[in-house]
Amino acid sequence: MSDKKTAVVIGASSGVGRAMARELAYRGYRLVLVARDRAELDILAGDLRIRAKVEAVVSPLDLAAATTSGIQEFVARCAADHPAIERVAITAGQVSDDDQGPTPLPLLESIVKTNYLAVIELVAGFARHMEQHAGGTIAVCSSIAAATPRGRNTVYSSAKAGLETYCRGLQHHYRDTPVRIQAFALGYVDTAMSFGQKLLFPAASAEDTARYMADKMSTDFRVGFYPRFWRPIVMVLAHLPWGVYKRMKF
Repeated sequence: MSDKKTAVVIGASSGVGRAMARELAYRGYRLVLVARDRAELDILAGDLRIRAKVEAVVSPLDLAAATTSGIQEFVARCAADHPAIERVAITAGQVSDDDQGPTPLPLLESIVKTNYLAVIELVAGFARHMEQHAGGTIAVCSSIAAATPRGRNTVYSSAKAGLETYCRGLQHHYRDTPVRIQAFALGYVDTAMSFGQKLLFPAASAEDTARYMADKMSTDFRVGFYPRFWRPIVMVLAHLPWGVYKRMKF
């Protein structure tokens, strides 16, 4: 058990999650690194111990396969081992090229579980712990896809929209407490997921995204877009006539 300020990064093995782990490490947080791939986590943990001079422990978790009881046990174990959890960043998610239109049921269930059900179970568990202690911030990664639904990534978009709605509800619930719930609607980010794709707008680096999120976790930020230029773009898209919108490819 440790009383050092702790950050839990779920989805730490790649992309924004890896960058978030590095950013929080250099800010002095003791880290709990969470992802499906134990080998990748071990490499990252070892690197951070050397470069950032922080404690980093590994706790593998597969959101797609985890049961409700498994997630509850995971949160309880984290809370028992690291009671001073001040930051939780949930960057894990699942996208699929086969998520177009009516998605096959097995894939639909996997996408909804990974992007919505498992995430809100984690948020709820860590929020209860923070409420009983000194408070803290839980940040989740949403997507601009939640506000711009289209024929591609249909289930993913709806799961992220549901996640944002859940976060807004918890924000109201915890309004008079030191527990902060934040949702970052991310645009294009320069990760393996976007590599080789033709993008309509510039992609932010994972490092800049992580830095922005880490900065906002110390504020009363609730829900917003990053990069911030996506806000007016999404507003325009949301008000386009259907005759125009249906012809767009993005």
